[in-house]
Amino acid sequence: MLDYFAIFTMALLMSFSHCVGMCGGIVVAYSMKLNQMSFYKKIYMHLFYNFGRLSMYVLIGLVCGILGQKISVSTQVSGYFLILLGVLMILFAVFFVFYPKVLAKLEPNISQNQIFKKLFSYFLHYGGGVGIYFLGILNGLLPCGMIYYFASLALSAGGVLDGMGVMVVFGIATMLPLMILGIFVGFGISSVYKKIFLCLSFVFMMGFGMMNIYKGVQKLNTQNHQEHHMHHH
Repeated sequence: MLDYFAIFTMALLMSFSHCVGMCGGIVVAYSMKLNQMSFYKKIYMHLFYNFGRLSMYVLIGLVCGILGQKISVSTQVSGYFLILLGVLMILFAVFFVFYPKVLAKLEPNISQNQIFKKLFSYFLHYGGGVGIYFLGILNGLLPCGMIYYFASLALSAGGVLDGMGVMVVFGIATMLPLMILGIFVGFGISSVYKKIFLCLSFVFMMGFGMMNIYKGVQKLNTQNHQEHHMHHH
């Protein structure tokens, strides 16, 4: 059983230090267009945007869940896979906190892509809930280290529902900082808080990485134990 509370906390901490910088541009761009609206209408629009992101994440979670389920059919393959994922998660944690420039290389700037630019501009001008919803879907497609990380957690969940669950929790946790940013455009987090959020998320990410390695080793031990037992019989 996955610890959804821990996943939520980790996503929230990471998003305050990462999402605001990474996806803030899109949020600021559409928020500028909402300036004339009433406070409640703005919240309504921000929810549409975030539901767009969430729809994309559910889809990613579904795909990862299906793949994860196929991988976890064999105990041995599943064991090695969990160890590999755990190692990658630990590496990701180190890069995320200490070498963000390296990670930035894995996040190609798709926003400079002509098709993406045209779609973005189209939905931004289309306006209304529908336009904003599709902007959210576009945001969910942006290459992002955090999405890679949580997609790997969804893969290690080993089931379709758990895989989707991880991505839904991730989507909801990242909603908060982006909504705050959108409602108070120009709201910046001081670097001191950013560092605190980074340190705390580092602890969580390392924890999940180690937990996956531990689960992988346990699976391999169980497999070896069963094989050993069968040879004796």
